[in-house]
Amino acid sequence: MPGVGKSVTGRRLAAELSMRFVDLDEAIVDRCGQPIPELFARFGEAGFREMESAELLTVLDDPDPLVISTGGGVVLAASNRAALRERSSVVWLRASAPTLVERLAASSTRRPTVEGDLVGNVARLLKQRTPLYAEVAGIVVDVDRAPVLDVVDDVLARVGASVAAAAGAAADRNEETQGDADDRG
Repeated sequence: MPGVGKSVTGRRLAAELSMRFVDLDEAIVDRCGQPIPELFARFGEAGFREMESAELLTVLDDPDPLVISTGGGVVLAASNRAALRERSSVVWLRASAPTLVERLAASSTRRPTVEGDLVGNVARLLKQRTPLYAEVAGIVVDVDRAPVLDVVDDVLARVGASVAAAAGAAADRNEETQGDADDRG
């Protein structure tokens, strides 16, 4: 959901895990050279969702473990939900409608899916997306009134060991690859 804190939480979580962080929306902006609202205006939501799906698959193909912050609507495509379930560990940062409305009203970031009737659009998105988030999430963290550091600690407590093991294996692969390259040099 927009305003839940995916990007700020993801950045901090990645730093704690010594992993690379990818914000899917930022990756789309970098690839297309236009901000999300302009992409929505130019291609419509359906066109944007196609770009989002393609970028998700690109990011999921990275051989190293990553912390990925997806856009809240990434779950709308069944193929994205399948890819997320099969190729990642999904943490759902869950917030109530009042919290989301409060955060979005205070934000200067333009979010096309909630423009206009903020309260109504948040309610509509929650109704549409909640079952989809529940379908893919292995872990649910309630973020209402929780400071970001507490959310990060909660996620780390739940996934830290398995994620740290994956990161260690990736680091070992990188060292082996570098060692092979050094041997050829």
